Amino acid sequence: MSPTTSPTTTRPAPDLRSEIAELLARPTADVVIIGGGINGLATFRDLALQGVDVVLVERDDFVSGASSASSHMIHGGIRYLENGEFRLVQESVQERNGLLRTAPHYVKPLRTTVPIFSTFSGILSAPLRFLTHRQGRPTERGAALIKTGLTIYDAFSRDGGSVPRHRFLGRKASLAELPA
Repeated sequence: MSPTTSPTTTRPAPDLRSEIAELLARPTADVVIIGGGINGLATFRDLALQGVDVVLVERDDFVSGASSASSHMIHGGIRYLENGEFRLVQESVQERNGLLRTAPHYVKPLRTTVPIFSTFSGILSAPLRFLTHRQGRPTERGAALIKTGLTIYDAFSRDGGSVPRHRFLGRKASLAELPA
């Protein structure tokens, strides 16, 4: 006898939540996902949409752990460019574009401003870092390097997305738009 059943019957004890009682009444599934964070929920959704018999088990509330503490930013993989992880860039862009299509009420493009203080900083160290996959904190990135990276990223982003291409403003136009 398990602690979830009473001694006289195999039915669930009356103090159990209805969700637990349902699981005990049907104790098998093709897939059981443990953890209702963003990855568990996404996996559950994908499998359920495919008609797979799937159960999601979560100890607390959904996305109450690490997923609730994130920045909630879908970055689209731009950060992977610096290390030459183009497969991850492509995968992240596809995921972002899919979220833009399936959840436009939650995911929206966000304009970001990157202040740049030099033109050629990092122009020598960045290719070396890229080729050797050196870890550690990168040096300052100048306008030439950032423009190159954003142009490459736009090439990855163009297929099926609704994120606008980057804009590159000079000092005068930037200060006019963002005087503070």
